[in-house]
Amino acid sequence: VKSIKGCPPPEQGLHYLKGLRGFTLAEVLITLGIIGVVAALTMPSLIQKNRNKVLETQFKTAYSIIARATYQMYMENEGDLSFFNNATFGQESSARNKYVSLVPKYYKVISKPNNSEFENIKMYTANNFVYNYTNDFLQYASGTFILNNGMLFSHSISWKGTEKRDFISVHWDTNGPYKGPNRYGYDLFIFVIGKNGRIDIEGTCENCKNCEFKSTLNRNTTGKGCFYYALQDISPYAYKKSYWKNLP
Repeated sequence: VKSIKGCPPPEQGLHYLKGLRGFTLAEVLITLGIIGVVAALTMPSLIQKNRNKVLETQFKTAYSIIARATYQMYMENEGDLSFFNNATFGQESSARNKYVSLVPKYYKVISKPNNSEFENIKMYTANNFVYNYTNDFLQYASGTFILNNGMLFSHSISWKGTEKRDFISVHWDTNGPYKGPNRYGYDLFIFVIGKNGRIDIEGTCENCKNCEFKSTLNRNTTGKGCFYYALQDISPYAYKKSYWKNLP
């Protein structure tokens, strides 16, 4: 039998292969152990990065939907919304109801649930204390809607001063009440719509910049202000760092 150019004859090749030494079982197990240790060290970080990216995408999608619809709503119904903006104490409910009545026209609403439907669902503050979805996240809110992408949002009145309550607060869950983590700063946010249908990033309430992930205080308001940081993608602890990349 002729050998291929550059290769030993077949009979010599067999002797060559017989002289090769394979891996021992111990070596294979050690290698697998090392791979397992490396995976154990890196997987949690990879899982967290992927989770944060998903949450960021959901946030941006929800914000885009609400910002566009709310501004269009104002432009086409300026008279009605100006009544809301100028509502004085005692007029909030009727003004908010007028605003909420316009929602189905500008959003792809699939249901309008009663807030009591979520009484058995837990929600969490930014620093991970447990509260109730209905009694805490949706506290004082009404006009609750679920959209075709699963997002939930509801409405309450935000006050400025003691005489006038003229801003609407939007409570929104970017992936809906039945998907986690149901936590302020992750998928639960509250922001304010001010005059002219614009989203007021500064807010008007005492909790509008409250975004404490490290706090040990057990308060149901901790994290209500995370919208301010999430929208600008700045960490509440270091403005030069990304909010989403450093979400704990």
